[in-house]
Amino acid sequence: MLQFFDAVPHTLSINEIGQGLYVDDRHCRTDRIPSMYETPSSVFSEKSSSGTDGSSSESTVSDTPLTIYHLEPELQLPSKLIGPNIIADNMPDLIETYFKHVHKYVPMIHKPQFLKQMASTTNPPSLILLNAMCAVAAKWHKEADGLTGPAGITFYQRAFALIDDHFDAPRVSTIQAIILLIKYQEQHRRSGYFFRPYMFMGMVSRMCDDIGLSRNQGRCIGDSSDIEMRKRTFWVAYIYDLLMSIEQGRKPHFTSNECDQEFPIATSEEGPALEEIINNQNVLIQLSKVMGEIYRLARLTAVRKGKRRSMLEVVEEQGKLFVLHTHLENFLHELPANLAYAPTADVHTYPAEKHQIGD
Repeated sequence: MLQFFDAVPHTLSINEIGQGLYVDDRHCRTDRIPSMYETPSSVFSEKSSSGTDGSSSESTVSDTPLTIYHLEPELQLPSKLIGPNIIADNMPDLIETYFKHVHKYVPMIHKPQFLKQMASTTNPPSLILLNAMCAVAAKWHKEADGLTGPAGITFYQRAFALIDDHFDAPRVSTIQAIILLIKYQEQHRRSGYFFRPYMFMGMVSRMCDDIGLSRNQGRCIGDSSDIEMRKRTFWVAYIYDLLMSIEQGRKPHFTSNECDQEFPIATSEEGPALEEIINNQNVLIQLSKVMGEIYRLARLTAVRKGKRRSMLEVVEEQGKLFVLHTHLENFLHELPANLAYAPTADVHTYPAEKHQIGD
């Protein structure tokens, strides 16, 4: 059975005192009431019927209906918040630096589409995203050596000043920008370093929930680059949130058992180099999902520490440990040849030991 969502915006009804009778929800939001999907005004079912020639047709209805929906377009930004006539002269060079040095570690932007937007006067990129990309890339830019202050601080301040203007509605580009602002604080640390990124990540998780980035809603109909950016942006946010939560000992905003978004894939517009970046990112996603389950079990065990546990709880923990150990072993055996290594106790340095990345 196929379910189609009518993506045409609804009209709000207004009562006598000028208050909206309901709020027009997004079809993809994760906290949407399930019964709203079955309203006759927005959903209809396509059922197979027999032909007039008397020939019988096999039933295509399964226990789990295939949901098909049209990707909802993002709310347009005000003209003052988009690129034409206010792009700085050095922005194109910084964007090139971004894709050379930063993109391979946070591959959430669809490069061919973004470069088209840079050259477009009708569909320019988000200004907060532009400034955030330039702020992070400034560290590797050739002009950064002659600066007295932190590299990219001007772009960071411009992007930060635009946050409130971009909080009128959740957008993928705004999520990407905030993630990059969090990343910028890794190289320019100030007081409140641990709390500020975690607070920003809370904003990211709420916007992801509101536009349904964490869930696989079914078959999506829309531009392939937009669909891919949704997947890539979510998984970058998921990985960043997990690593930050482990470092700070906090509860992650996302839980792996509630995230069933599909893995990213390279589009036809992207070449072999970009495809390799996506494939490497997918390996990291697989490892991060296992890490998320390990961290969840570690937190659960820490809560029970010092308390008398029942035999059932002990057996449950041992069973989960065995399953996680199996997942890690399978992950290791399935690694591509260029990423595989043989664990050994003979080396003095662990292969994944923390070190500064240099390009």
